[in-house]
Amino acid sequence: MVLISTVRLFIVIHHLVVDGVSWRILLEDLQTAYAQLSRGETIKLSPKTTSFKQWAYQLQEYAQSPAVQEEMDYWVQTLRQSFSFLPVDYPAGDNTVSSAASVTVTLNAEETRALLQDVPSAYRTQINDALLLALVQVFAKWTGQTRLLLDLEGHGREEIFSDIDISRTIGWFTTVFPIVLSVEENSNIGETLKMVKEQLRQIPNRGIGYGLLRYLSSDRSIIAQLQQLPQAQVIFNYLGQIDQVLSDSSLFQPATESSGSESSLQENRQYLLEIDAIVVASQLQVNWKYSQNIHQTSTIENLALNFVQVLRSLIAHCQSLKSKSYTPSDFPLAKLDWQTLNRLVNSKQQIEDIYPLSSVQYGMLFHLLYDPKSSAYLCQTSCTLQGNLNVWAFEQAWNKVIERHSILRTAFVWEGLDTPLQIVLPQVQLYLQQQDWQNLSASEQQTRLAEFLPADLDRGFNLDEAPLIRLTLIQLSPDTYHLIWNCHHILFDGWSLPLLLKEVFGFYKALSNNQPMQLPASRPYRDYIAWLQQQNLRSAEAYWRQTLAGVYTPTPLPLQQTSHKLSSEESHSYEQDIPLSQATTNALASLTRQYKLTLNTLMQGVWALLLSHYSGETDILFGATVSGRPPSLTAAESMIGLFINTIPVRVKLSKKDLFLPWLTQIQHSQVEAREYEFSPLVKIQEWSQIPKGLPLFNNIVVFENYPVDDALESENMGLEIKNVRSWSRNHYPLTLRVLPGAELSIQILWMSETSSQRVNAGAIARITQHLQILLSDISSSPHFEIQQLLEKLTAVDKQQQLIQKSELQATERQKLKMTKRKAIRDI
Repeated sequence: MVLISTVRLFIVIHHLVVDGVSWRILLEDLQTAYAQLSRGETIKLSPKTTSFKQWAYQLQEYAQSPAVQEEMDYWVQTLRQSFSFLPVDYPAGDNTVSSAASVTVTLNAEETRALLQDVPSAYRTQINDALLLALVQVFAKWTGQTRLLLDLEGHGREEIFSDIDISRTIGWFTTVFPIVLSVEENSNIGETLKMVKEQLRQIPNRGIGYGLLRYLSSDRSIIAQLQQLPQAQVIFNYLGQIDQVLSDSSLFQPATESSGSESSLQENRQYLLEIDAIVVASQLQVNWKYSQNIHQTSTIENLALNFVQVLRSLIAHCQSLKSKSYTPSDFPLAKLDWQTLNRLVNSKQQIEDIYPLSSVQYGMLFHLLYDPKSSAYLCQTSCTLQGNLNVWAFEQAWNKVIERHSILRTAFVWEGLDTPLQIVLPQVQLYLQQQDWQNLSASEQQTRLAEFLPADLDRGFNLDEAPLIRLTLIQLSPDTYHLIWNCHHILFDGWSLPLLLKEVFGFYKALSNNQPMQLPASRPYRDYIAWLQQQNLRSAEAYWRQTLAGVYTPTPLPLQQTSHKLSSEESHSYEQDIPLSQATTNALASLTRQYKLTLNTLMQGVWALLLSHYSGETDILFGATVSGRPPSLTAAESMIGLFINTIPVRVKLSKKDLFLPWLTQIQHSQVEAREYEFSPLVKIQEWSQIPKGLPLFNNIVVFENYPVDDALESENMGLEIKNVRSWSRNHYPLTLRVLPGAELSIQILWMSETSSQRVNAGAIARITQHLQILLSDISSSPHFEIQQLLEKLTAVDKQQQLIQKSELQATERQKLKMTKRKAIRDI
C-alpha cells in the first residue's frame, strides 16, 4: 500500500505584483522546475518575455498618443447618461469588507460544456457575451431598467505594440473599465444575445484605453472629465477555465481551506455587488459577493438563481438552432450594417468571413465587369503527367489545400453594395473533371488539345461562385495524363503558385502512401486586408505627389491608329519571345553581381531607355509590378493570396549620364518606393497631375521571380512532369515580362483591346531588335554614356529604314515591270 502525503503550500504575493494570468505562469514554472530537479536535471524554464518595466514605459507613452485620445468621445458618450441606483434592502447600511458574504451557483458539467461550445458556435460569441447577457437580463427584471452600467474586469494583455510580447510576463496587467448594456423589452433571447454582443464589440481595444485616459493621461482635464461621469455599482469578472491550468495530473491543486481576507475588514468596499465566474472541475461557478449590511441573502440568492436560469434558457435556445446566426461585428473589416449582412447571409447561408477587396483585386473585378468577355486576369497552367497517377489522391490533395487556405474558398459579391466584398465560405468542394482521349491518335490528341485549351480558358469564371479554380485531367494513355489548371488571378499572385503546388504534391504523396501530413496553420489573407486598412495613406499621398510632380501626360508608345473601335470579339493578345544567348545571360548576371544591382533594376533601366528613344522624352513614366508582401506582416512570404501591386516608375535621364551610376539611382528609387508600394493605383492616379480620364501609364514591366518549375519537380513522387505551359494576361496594351533563371527569358505581351489604339506589330519587331542590341552591348561593356546607347538605336533605325526603303523601291520597280509587260501583251 502506497501512502500519498498531501502538504499545503501557502504563497502570499501582493496583488500589485501578480494578476490571474501571472499565477498560471508561476504555477506552471514551479511545477516544471520541481519535475526537473526531481529528475536531477538543471532547471530550464520557458524563455522570458518582455519585462513589465518596458510594458509600463510604453503604456505611458501610448496613453498620450492620438489613437488613445480619439477614444475619449466613445467613453464620454457611453457614460454621459442617467442611471438608476441599484435597489437595496438596508439603505443606511455600511458597505464594509467585514460585512461581505457570498452566494455561489453552478452549472453542471454538461451545461458548462454546452455554454462553452454550443452557444459560441450558434452566434459566434465568446463566453463573456453569454454571461453578460444573463446578467443584464437578471438586473432588468430586478430593477425594471433596460440599461445597466457595470465595470468589467479584463486581463489587460492586449496586443497594442508589435514589438512587445507579454504572454509569459509576471505582473498586474488587469484592466477595469465601465460598460453600458441595453436590452429591449419583449425581444427573444437570441436577439438579445446579438444586441449584447454588438455592444461589447464596440468597446475599443478591449477597454484598455479607459484606464490609460483616466490614470495616465497628461491632460488633467481628461482625467477630471472621466472622474465626474457616473460610477458603476457592479463589477463582473470571468476568470476563465482553471481546469486548463490545474488538471488532475498537476502537482498543484487548489486547497479547500480559505486563505483569509485579502483586505482589511474595516475597509469600505467599492462595489455593491462583485460577481466572479470561473470554470472549476468542468463546472461553471458564479460567485455573488455582497454586503449583508445592504442586501438580504435571499435577494442575492434570487438574483443568482435567475442568472443560472437565463443561462440554461440560452443553452436550450442555441441547441435548437439549425444554422448559425451572424452579427456585423463578426466581420469587422467589412464594416457592415444589419441590412447588408442579412442580404449576404441569405445568399450564402454559411459564412466564415467577409472583408473588402484589396485595390488590385478591385481593379481586376472592375475590368471583368467593364468587359465580361475579356481574357484579362484569367490564368491557365497545363502540363503532362507521366507515370502511375493516383487520380483519387490527386483530387483529394487539391481539396486539402483548398481547406487550408481561405482565399481558395472565396467568392466575390458586388451587386447592390457600395463597395465590393469577398466572402470566405467554410467549405468548398473542388471536383476534378476527367476526360478519356486514349482512343485518339497522338496527332488527333494534339489537335484536340490545341482547341480545348483556349476554349476552356474562354469559359472564364463567375466570381460570385467559389472555388474560382477549375481542374481538367485528360488521360492520353494508361500512364500519361494532361492536366489543365484554370483559375482567376483575383485569388493569388505568382509567388503563391510554387507554395500551392508544393502543398498539393506533398498531400498527394501522403495520401498515396496512406500517411498523415501535418502542416503549420497558414496565415489567412484577411490579415493582409487588415494590414492594408492600418496603413497611413497621408504619408503615401505626400510621397507620390512629390514623385509624380510635373508629369502631365503618360509616356507615349509606338502605336498604330485604328479607324474603328475594336469589339470584344476582335480583341486579341499576342506574345513574342526575345531570345538571348547563354553568354549574354551569364554576362548580365555577372554585371549585376559586380555592381550590386538587381536584374529587375537593369531591365527597368533598359525599358526606360527604349521608351525615351521612341517618345523623344527624357522624363519617362511606366508601370512596374511589385511583390507587395510587406516585411512588417509576419509570415507574409508564406501566405497565399494576391499581394502584387502595379505602381508608377518615373525615370529621368540625360544623354550625358553614365549608364551604371544612372542604374544605381533607379535602384535607390525602387528601395524608397517599397515603403509605399501598398498604395492603391487609383489613389496614385488622383494624386498625380495627369488629367482624369488618362491613364498614368500604358505599359508595365513584370519581373516574375518565383520558381514554378522547381516546385513541380521537387515533389513529383514518381511522376514525370513535362510540357509545362502557363498563360496569363493583364489589361495593359504592352507588357515586358522578365523571367529570371539559368536562362533569362524575356517576353513582349501586347493586346488589341477595346481601344482607339492598338500596338503595331511592326513596333513589336522593332522593340525586340532593340532589346537584344541593348542587352548584348551592355553585357559586353556597361561603361557607356546614355547618349551612346541611344545613338546606337538611332543608327539601327536608320539602317532599318534604308533597308525598308530599298525593299520598297525594289517592290515598286517590280510592280512597274509587271505593268509594262501587261501593257505589251495587251497591244
